[in-house]
Amino acid sequence: MNHFFARRAIVATMAVSLALIMSLNSSWAANSNSIETPAEATVDLYTRMSARDLDGVLRLIPADGFTEVGMGEGEARRLDKQAFEGLFKTDLMINMRAVDVKVQDFGDTAIVTGTRVGSITPKGDQAKESRHLFTMVWVKTDDRWLLRHAHLSAVASLQAGH
Repeated sequence: MNHFFARRAIVATMAVSLALIMSLNSSWAANSNSIETPAEATVDLYTRMSARDLDGVLRLIPADGFTEVGMGEGEARRLDKQAFEGLFKTDLMINMRAVDVKVQDFGDTAIVTGTRVGSITPKGDQAKESRHLFTMVWVKTDDRWLLRHAHLSAVASLQAGH
């Protein structure tokens, strides 16, 4: 019986020690699930959009949203919590990902370029995988990368012989 109580005491001591270490090192606890780079934030944004993960998307955008210039639009529009809530309430199929992601890092600001692959398609329609070039401006605030602006461009089709 003494061994039983001794083991329980050791396990309890280890648990308390681990909790103390984690509380003293709050940066470990805060960063264990954090996005480390703007490239990771970009990939994560499209992954969370495709999963309709509103909380995940909101961790990547400022409270007042971000601006976006889409293909063929004459002005920037603001995408915020309400815009994503509205999108996620629809029956549209969302399937997007970021590829060929490249980063120009300027400390707490980064410009990310790449290609958005996928689509947002009405339910029941055949999804056509489209490709759009993007440029994003990310700003690091309170140890989090937040999207401040996105610009989408159509990918020009290549002509034979060029």
